[in-house]
Amino acid sequence: MIGGDSVAGIELFIKPSKIIFLISCFRVFVIVFKFLMLEIDQNILNKLRNFFIYWFPIFLYCLLIFLQSSRPSPRIMPVWPFMDKVLHFAAFALLGALFLRAFYTTRIRHHLILIVTLSILFSALFGISDEIHQSFVPYRTADAMDVLADTLGSAFGAGVYSLWFKGYFKNRA
Repeated sequence: MIGGDSVAGIELFIKPSKIIFLISCFRVFVIVFKFLMLEIDQNILNKLRNFFIYWFPIFLYCLLIFLQSSRPSPRIMPVWPFMDKVLHFAAFALLGALFLRAFYTTRIRHHLILIVTLSILFSALFGISDEIHQSFVPYRTADAMDVLADTLGSAFGAGVYSLWFKGYFKNRA
């Protein structure tokens, strides 16, 4: 027998005494983890919750955009002229709104012009990096007009979200 003990004809590569030891270690780990979770500051848990609610969707959405732009260009062109610019505008309007939504949870939330500017800037920088990335993807090219559509879409999304957040649309309906 090369690997270890045998139980009912089944060869074990880890001795039963080691399995019991590993289970005991795991139980101790669980007890210590539960104890430490009681000691964690509530502020840290709030920050973690805010990260997953407000910032993590940005990372997921940027990943989605990255994956979409990693695919070769479709062979069938859109029906409308400049349809790809409209799609860039819409996609980055959502990204601008997501950035602004996340910035409303930071210490600079009371500086509206600053957080709107940062939202547009970060969205536009991601748009630029996406266009650079597309230049390395087969059958795709980088286009300055796409960057312009991304930036304008970011500004539109951040502006609309800002107006919505301030309650501008409540009194209009």
